[in-house]
Amino acid sequence: MIFYLDPKSAKRTDLVLPGGVRRREVEERVVASIGIRGGYSKKSFEENAQKLR
Repeated sequence: MIFYLDPKSAKRTDLVLPGGVRRREVEERVVASIGIRGGYSKKSFEENAQKLR
């Protein structure tokens, strides 16, 4: 599982990472996302994945 921390939040000293969790920097990249409502099914996934292509 991946979580995003903006640069300011990544510097916080009060964030305690539980065992097995690590923080690392990755190269900047461009991503696309859409908001989907409703249940999660293979059909729903395929229909909405097509919208991103």
